Amino acid sequence: METITVNPGNIAKEDKEKVAKILSDIFELDYEKILKKVSKRSSIETIVKKVEKEKTDELRVWMEQNNIKTGINIDEDTKRYYPYNNVAAQIIGFCGSDNQGLDGIEAKYDTQLKGKQGAIKRHTDAKGKEIGEEGENYVPAVDGNDIVLTIDLTIQSIVEKYLEEACIDNICTDGGNVVVMNPQNGDILAMATYPSYNLNSPYEAYTEELKQTWDSMEQGEKTKSLQAVWRNKAIADTYEPGSVFKVITASASIEEGLVTDIDKEGQFSCTGGIEVAGVRIKCWRHYRPHGSESLRLGLMNSCNPVFIGLGQKLGVQKYYSYLNKFRLLEKTGIDLPRRSRKYLFSRRKSRTC
Repeated sequence: METITVNPGNIAKEDKEKVAKILSDIFELDYEKILKKVSKRSSIETIVKKVEKEKTDELRVWMEQNNIKTGINIDEDTKRYYPYNNVAAQIIGFCGSDNQGLDGIEAKYDTQLKGKQGAIKRHTDAKGKEIGEEGENYVPAVDGNDIVLTIDLTIQSIVEKYLEEACIDNICTDGGNVVVMNPQNGDILAMATYPSYNLNSPYEAYTEELKQTWDSMEQGEKTKSLQAVWRNKAIADTYEPGSVFKVITASASIEEGLVTDIDKEGQFSCTGGIEVAGVRIKCWRHYRPHGSESLRLGLMNSCNPVFIGLGQKLGVQKYYSYLNKFRLLEKTGIDLPRRSRKYLFSRRKSRTC
């Protein structure tokens, strides 16, 4: 990759138009805009960044043929390349035109990843011609650090494949996400979001439907659409854990001795709902109540009245103490940007009914 800049003051007046013409032709740019840059009274203007060498070689040949030796600069440049395209896109994030991290891990660890650019230092006059006999002084680049994720490439790829299939088959218009964790140590082995996008072209349409209308869309619509797909829903969106939380309530109840035999039938009774603060909360099977249940059956049936009743017996203070023991009042510690905050009723606002 290479970057093209010009020093307008070092381009002869009679050459400005043809320089603007060749630059706009080779790099497919607007001629009037390039002519304006070439004609400016400034020390340097950027024409195009990160272009393939075959394009810049065309420019080199033209410069040689037209005896243009100053005013046009061709400098080596680098561009971040992602070999797996869409895989783990919302985790990894992407870089901007200057290789600065803009999202995901790229943004979070930008200072550690980017290293330091090298340089060639030399003394030149106002026209770019070398002066003195010191020659060039080469300052080598310093590589950035490597970052190793807990993400397993194989698991991540499999999860993304089947998440996409599930979202398409079930017409999930809001997409979906899946997190796979190692229960032994908390390592995140996969974190997939659908739809995804290609890290090598993050500003382009990412679905077949969008590709059909992309060119006719307003810039604001494009930006909104892109920001939605860049969003890592697994950590940025909030949602209610729902029946998953019944495991917490059951564990606390067993630990506190509210339930000593999880298979004792008749310990609980589902009548289709339970009243809390003057509001009747229904069981999901209110139309045909579960009736007499043990704790094990209550969990199997995901019966709301069983666990609401246990929560009432535990009380606010005791219940919160178990939330704390399960570390649900802490941040997860996942080192990704744009994490959502947790939303819990404070003890003061909660009440035992």
